[in-house]
Amino acid sequence: MICFAQASTSDQLVKTAVAKCLGIIGLKSFEDNVVLYSAKDNHIPYAKVLVQIWQDCGDPDPVVQSTALECLTSALQCDFAHGILHNMESVDIFSQVAKYLQLFRSTKKLGKRLETGDPSQLLNDRSMWSCDRGTYRDWLCGNTWKLIKCCRDEHIRCMEDISRLSSHLCENLFPMLFHQLAKSSSKTGALMGNCLSTAFKSALAIDDGNVSEDFLHLLLRVVQYNREQTTNNSEQSHVETRRSPKKEVASSNPIKVNYLLAAKVANKCKRPFMSVLFVELWIDELEAAMEKEIESSGTSKERKSTSRALSFSHDPTTEHKEHSSELKKNQQVIQNRCQGLKSPMTTLQTSESGLEAKSVLISSYDLIGDLDGLNGCYSSCPLDPVKDRALIHIREKEGRWNDALNMHDLALTSEAASNSYKSNMVECLQQSGLEHLCDVYMRNLEVSGPSGNRPNTDQHLRDVQYKAAWQACQWDESILNIQEDAATTSKSFHQHLYQCMSSGFDDESKNFNIFMNEARNATVSEFCTRHINHVVAYDFHTVSSRLQCLKEIEDAQQCLTGLTSAGDFSQSWTTYDDKDSRAYRFDDVNLVLAVRSSILRSVNNRQNKKQNEDHLETWLRHLLVTLRVCCEHDRLQNAHKVLRHLSDVTSRLPSDSVPGTTWSFRVKLEGAKLLWIQKEVSFALASLQSILGQLESTIDLRHTTNDVTSLQLMLAETLQTYGGWLHESKYEGPSVIMGDYLEKSVSVVDKVYKAVSKTGSSMLETKRDSLRLLVKNYHMLAKFADEQYLQVIKYKKSSEYAQKRVLASAPKQELESMQQSGQAPARKTMVIVDKNLNIDKQELTRIEEKAREFLSSALRSYIQCLQLSDQHDILMYRICALWLENPSQSSTNSLMSSEHGNIPSHKFIPLSYQLAARLNVTTGDFQTTLRQILHRVTVDHPYHVLNVILALVNAKKDEEFASSAALPTSKRKSKKSSSNKANMSARITAATSLLTKIRQRHSTLVQHTEYVANAYIEFANFDVSDWKSRQNVKVEIPGHVIVAKFASSSKLCPVIQDVVIPISRIPVQKDGNYADKNGLVTYRYLKPYFETVGGVNLPKVMVAVGSDGVMRRHLVKGKDDLRQDAVMQQVFETVNSLLRKDHDTTGLRIRTYRVTPLSQRSGLVEWCGGTTPIGVYLVGNAQQIGAHHRYRPGDTSVIKCRKMIAGVANQTQLVKLQKYREICSSLHPVFRHFFTERFLDPAEWYSKRRAYTRSVAASSIVGYVLGLGDRHVQNILVDYVTAELIHIDLGVAFEQGKCLPTPETVPFRLTRDIVDGMGATGVEGVFRRCCERTMQAMRSSYDVITTIVEVLLYDPLHEWTLTPSKAMHIQRQPTDNTESISINTSMSTLNTTGDFMSRIDEQGCEQLNTNKLAERVLLRLQEKLRGHEEGSVLSICGQVNMLIQQATDPSRLCQLFAGWQPYL
Repeated sequence: MICFAQASTSDQLVKTAVAKCLGIIGLKSFEDNVVLYSAKDNHIPYAKVLVQIWQDCGDPDPVVQSTALECLTSALQCDFAHGILHNMESVDIFSQVAKYLQLFRSTKKLGKRLETGDPSQLLNDRSMWSCDRGTYRDWLCGNTWKLIKCCRDEHIRCMEDISRLSSHLCENLFPMLFHQLAKSSSKTGALMGNCLSTAFKSALAIDDGNVSEDFLHLLLRVVQYNREQTTNNSEQSHVETRRSPKKEVASSNPIKVNYLLAAKVANKCKRPFMSVLFVELWIDELEAAMEKEIESSGTSKERKSTSRALSFSHDPTTEHKEHSSELKKNQQVIQNRCQGLKSPMTTLQTSESGLEAKSVLISSYDLIGDLDGLNGCYSSCPLDPVKDRALIHIREKEGRWNDALNMHDLALTSEAASNSYKSNMVECLQQSGLEHLCDVYMRNLEVSGPSGNRPNTDQHLRDVQYKAAWQACQWDESILNIQEDAATTSKSFHQHLYQCMSSGFDDESKNFNIFMNEARNATVSEFCTRHINHVVAYDFHTVSSRLQCLKEIEDAQQCLTGLTSAGDFSQSWTTYDDKDSRAYRFDDVNLVLAVRSSILRSVNNRQNKKQNEDHLETWLRHLLVTLRVCCEHDRLQNAHKVLRHLSDVTSRLPSDSVPGTTWSFRVKLEGAKLLWIQKEVSFALASLQSILGQLESTIDLRHTTNDVTSLQLMLAETLQTYGGWLHESKYEGPSVIMGDYLEKSVSVVDKVYKAVSKTGSSMLETKRDSLRLLVKNYHMLAKFADEQYLQVIKYKKSSEYAQKRVLASAPKQELESMQQSGQAPARKTMVIVDKNLNIDKQELTRIEEKAREFLSSALRSYIQCLQLSDQHDILMYRICALWLENPSQSSTNSLMSSEHGNIPSHKFIPLSYQLAARLNVTTGDFQTTLRQILHRVTVDHPYHVLNVILALVNAKKDEEFASSAALPTSKRKSKKSSSNKANMSARITAATSLLTKIRQRHSTLVQHTEYVANAYIEFANFDVSDWKSRQNVKVEIPGHVIVAKFASSSKLCPVIQDVVIPISRIPVQKDGNYADKNGLVTYRYLKPYFETVGGVNLPKVMVAVGSDGVMRRHLVKGKDDLRQDAVMQQVFETVNSLLRKDHDTTGLRIRTYRVTPLSQRSGLVEWCGGTTPIGVYLVGNAQQIGAHHRYRPGDTSVIKCRKMIAGVANQTQLVKLQKYREICSSLHPVFRHFFTERFLDPAEWYSKRRAYTRSVAASSIVGYVLGLGDRHVQNILVDYVTAELIHIDLGVAFEQGKCLPTPETVPFRLTRDIVDGMGATGVEGVFRRCCERTMQAMRSSYDVITTIVEVLLYDPLHEWTLTPSKAMHIQRQPTDNTESISINTSMSTLNTTGDFMSRIDEQGCEQLNTNKLAERVLLRLQEKLRGHEEGSVLSICGQVNMLIQQATDPSRLCQLFAGWQPYL
């Protein structure tokens, strides 16, 4: 990004150097960051003015020098400048300059009487608001000087003279002057707004070539500067008290700007982020205008307005006329919006201005490359599938070229079809891989328009022709028949590329360097003109791929001219395998691969026969990569073309050679795979079966190792592929597939791997290939065996199996009954019965043996995957699940006992909680192996696992530090059965024994860590009720508690120096070497104070200063079990790893924080710094006013709304719904202002709002799958920096929210304020698409998700079920006096969903069957991941749509608990 900032200069050498640098870097993935770089203006505008004057002091012109020096001296005599100079010293980019400016400071005052001019006369001058190309500098300096004359401020007036000479100064000064004058009087502000609108309209009416772009950019900066200053002033209200009167924030804007016109101009100037922002601001103004119209017409307050109420039927600057039909229409729109039923985009088509706004948004999203935004615009408005080009446009953006081709063909049948359709038809044909048809179509295409004035379509066609020429390596330009346009001076990229390749691969490459530098400069210049203050990932991928192509062409040219060796240029190429290619757009990757194909073809034509034979394999490997990339992106026509090319090149190899034979089979195998992708199942299977036979016979005929190694790997891959296809198509039984194909494939490749491993470094590439294939085959075998094992287990739980067992035992029981009655059965009958018994017994035995066989095979193969590779570390969950499900099975325990030592110990770390929970004092193979695993992991990675063992050892430690009076009976004296107490004691004993063994290896570390843990447990239970009223006030730590010994910065406590801070991110050293503590953050000392933050148990906030000098705030919580939060954070981390692996969900994540349980009732929680609960932002607290009050002071207060909801808690659903709608009509959402307040730069605003929307989507879907509940506004934090959401207090999970006294009825929180932050498209576009991608990732990871949850649900120490006391605690009555509400939360209100809770007897009379509940939860989770909803199976889109409807359904929201606040 720094390179591109430098590339914006006019120095061609710099641009060339930047282009070379980025060409070397090449195409890189940037996850989902829409904005990669944004040049933000500093919030000290006058500082920039002073810096510019200081720079002008060094101007070559002596007149400018002397004038600037005089101006700077005068400016720094002002008191205002002194304050600015002081602020500059604290800003990094200004601090050095500020030191020099101090030399110009003077205490002498100007003492000059300032006479000002009349700004209205200047502003009414029409020449002030028009500027042609070539006159911008004179216009800017002249009008800035005139505006300075109208100011009274002495620090401005002293710049009169220099403003005539320095245009750079004027660009910084002009927006400031405009804002200063607008603030002087409301009349002047209104006049300036009208003038800006006039200027915008004039600019939009003029052709692009006749208006100065610099002039338009300056006007946009004026609008943006005015918005920034207004926002900065409004932010001061955050620290005001509740008693301070506050008017609406929007009324403080001195300049009334027509933001729709500004958005159009920004779109014209290619400023897409600013365009989107201005459209959103225009929507806000339209809302206010509609409210005033309805209010002025006498409409009642209940139907006054709503959230983002839009009909787009009026321009906010036009006079609103009282037409009854239009008013009624607006009122209906307002009613729909107030209930959250429609987004602003749904009514864009109702007026001309609305359609203009929609057009601006579509154009801006297109320029940004935000496909989700485009989908949001299109899906929110009805489309004409015949006339509207939107569908075609979005199909092209999605890469669905076959669909776009059909739609273009339909459009071309119309007589009114434009040339743009014909041009796009050419692109569709080319993108679809139909090159011959494309060539024929272009040859017969007649472009309308008189000669010499041909339409822009010709430029595109010429570009297509040049692209086809260099792809075909046709370097004779005389036969191309490309007609150049004399009026067009600029060259397209493909013309540049053609010239570089034709000159570079020609025998006489005289002009190569000229063409190369020209191409690089043009590529960088084009990019920089489109992105003045920001860099977009979409365009950066394109430009980086182009520069990479130029760099690789240059490398190949040097090879041909003898500057480098023949093999050098291809060795540096980035390999895009089928997985990595998904991180990029196909067009970008395909461009690089197509250029490489042309390079290799050209190089091959220039080399002799011997060189060609050596070069062909490089060419074949490249074509194979290209084929797989095409298949990965579903470009099957392109794949067929590459396959044909691959076959042609393979035929050039000698057929009797090893490479020729190997590549011949490779072509056949890839052809079969392509048939399978095209759903040609029978043909694909037949082809693969034929390949298997040929491979086996060929291998038998060869004898040397080198001859058969590559063929054996091919055979193993074919066996594995064929076995997978047979399983998927159900053509063979499980035993045949596993024995004849999958196990055989593993055996073949395993022999090859062991053989090549003994050869040392002579066959490194073959060793890597065989290892990769071995891991893949083991993984497939494990998944297949595991699936079959689950099928057997499922069958054993079925009613059919139970009936079979009954029938098997029936004859035996009948015989016994006859013998008991004295009847002697006939011998023939006895023989028949005996045979039937044997048959049934054998059948049941066979089922049991199959289960054991599949289990052993799956477990053994999973272990092999973990031993050989780090690619499938997530499988550790499945291994542990299979082992823990079968603790009494000797074969399983024997396998784990013998093989666990071969699994790297760091792979057990994520499951340390779950493994430690199974500790017991009993003897047996299971416990012996478990202790060995935990001992090895803790010894190798003590900083990660030691706290887990200590938490078990200290499970009852709280009782030593807290009196029974300090712990509520409902919390501490919950009666448990004697067996539960015995199990807990046994675990503590086993953990203590294990810790004793660990001490032998880490004596000092264990001692110190245990000491720190005990200190925290003591302080967690320390009674701080005396400071309850002093929240967020620093209180000195009492000297008698142990942690006080750590709270000294002058005298450091040696005990804590080697103890890692538990809430820090602890890196994992795979080799277990932590001797140098690289990356570990240990304690240095604790701050000598703590704070209380409220809550029932009064957790303390402490600050730990780490060895890295960073201060880490953390919560010390007592009387609370933190295992639930720790486990849920573990689940979130695992889900994040799954989302990172899937390209479609790259960038999606759930924000996590560290939770460390120290005992059964205490622990540490990482403080989420730089965040605030969304409830605090919306409603406020004692320190700040909420956004609802600041932006909508006339709305019903949130406290009153909560009372209204609570007042109808026991009423019917109809009454609740009416009350909810009444509240929504009088309380408007305002969360969108969070982004306009915090992120002033348009690009940053866009990026953060998108990050927020994606965060809501990911957390909503994952929360739904895991059944996360209790999502009220205080349990969701928003990050001030990233705008992502962070979910805290995760004690209600696995759908236990349905068991609360007031059951939860929505799948996740998607209330009006949450949706309001997503912008004009609402839930459409980014949110919906990200929800679908997250759900797709969750479904595709079905096995992993269910395994993780299964391990957690059956954790004997994990209390995830709700008790009645905990349920009552969650929905307790508010204690704050300002929100005191009488709410009946009696347990008698439980519905049937939570009836099972009534069976809980807290006095020990009855205990829940946790396993049955776990099975129920697991079954529901599996149904969610399969799309089973309300008795039907839904697609991903259907399931997401249903969830969104449920989450926003007023009839569901109105039934929620009052404290959930569904109206926010």
